[in-house]
Amino acid sequence: MFEPQRGAPPAHPESRTLKGILTTVLVLWMLASTQSVTAITMDKLKFDVGDFLIYSVLGKEKNCNAPHHYMIAMSQYLAFDIHVIDENKFWCKGRILDKSNVPDGLKNHMFETKEVDKKEIIGWKKTFTLALRLRGVELPYNTLNCNCKHYAYYLVYGRTFACWSSITYG
Repeated sequence: MFEPQRGAPPAHPESRTLKGILTTVLVLWMLASTQSVTAITMDKLKFDVGDFLIYSVLGKEKNCNAPHHYMIAMSQYLAFDIHVIDENKFWCKGRILDKSNVPDGLKNHMFETKEVDKKEIIGWKKTFTLALRLRGVELPYNTLNCNCKHYAYYLVYGRTFACWSSITYG
């Protein structure tokens, strides 16, 4: 007859190393950050001025798992977006999107919102003025150190941060 074991199962040998602990913490953090949020398409998403609008770049119909693409809500209907314009991904352009007329490439993406830290913002007038000045302008782009999140943070907070592979990223 089968007799269940009592107590916790034996720990994996690597689970007690620093690498094992950090891996476990990272996985739990990623699960916690995606479990409580319901992602929906942009045309149905409710957002407020200054919210970050994010979606997963891994696939259109997946929930918002990292890595994310970032936009800034300029009103309840408009968002500022940086999109890559060349196949080598070295250049991008700023654009204003209307949620009632979402480009075909974004129609099925699952979006969620993320509030900004209101204590740190440079002011919405400056943010929206910069965003309007960047509309249609070709800008340098790099997946690691000059991407959509860097532009979004620069517009909202007036500063940017480290490379996404750095532990201090975002």
